[in-house]
Amino acid sequence: MEHVHFTERPVLRDPILIAAFAGWNDAAGAATFAVRYLLRQWSARRFGSIDPEDFYLFTETRPTVQLIDGQERELEWPSNELYYHRDALSGRDFIALVGVEPNLKWRTYCGIIQDLVREHKVTAAVTVGSMLNDVPHTTPARVVGYSTDPALSEKLRRLNVQAASYEGPTGIVSVVNNTLRAEGVSVSSLWGNVPRYLPAIPSPKVSAALLRRLTALLEIIIDLTEIEALAITYDTNIAEAVARNPDVAAYVRRLEDRERELATEDQDRHSRSLGPLSTNALMRELEEFLKRQRQGDQP
Repeated sequence: MEHVHFTERPVLRDPILIAAFAGWNDAAGAATFAVRYLLRQWSARRFGSIDPEDFYLFTETRPTVQLIDGQERELEWPSNELYYHRDALSGRDFIALVGVEPNLKWRTYCGIIQDLVREHKVTAAVTVGSMLNDVPHTTPARVVGYSTDPALSEKLRRLNVQAASYEGPTGIVSVVNNTLRAEGVSVSSLWGNVPRYLPAIPSPKVSAALLRRLTALLEIIIDLTEIEALAITYDTNIAEAVARNPDVAAYVRRLEDRERELATEDQDRHSRSLGPLSTNALMRELEEFLKRQRQGDQP
């Protein structure tokens, strides 16, 4: 694996791969936040990274600079990091890939994942994504998905994960899924639905919904207290900001009405739209509101 820089070559027991990618498949950062939260709860060990040089147009997916101790500047390139966790409770180990959707050479990139799967004899994988949809923030976060394993597919149904029915342009998650299936790996995919009018506000609510399904699906036990508390704060902050914008508040009520109508219908919820909504005013309001919250000021 010439594109991978390993710091360790762990020997793992029948590992399950978990993957999430920032970018087009990560609305509101919900998918990558969910997987990073899981890794933090596990105290997972980083064992390698994919060199970004061949996979990104750095004028589009730019490196970032951060100040260290207010003086030294640290350059960070788009990262694709590999972690592992040995799970004593389940008797299986886990590999996690938290990456950034590549701009270039998707098949080569997926070939790296294919090689990783072969080396560690991975037989099951779960990819995690999030997408914008016409859903209100006032209802429980919806998760859709599927599994190529009939038993896991039934388990997803019991976890109230609706069958994914999206058709259209796709992202790296679908290409990774296709690569894994071709390799004989059982693939499950979970997708959180983010309100379309909140495209750039980090959503711990959707992340928490994804984690509840992911941990139940794989029979993982972690502490979700912190992320559930963040989800409650998110709900409170969004409700206050939306209440200040009559246009968005009216739009949310329309979404709520549609949710009630669809609750008794067996219809595709992903192909219908209530039409465009300008969210610039809401975004400005939310940014100012959340800034005040972080500073401890009262609105």
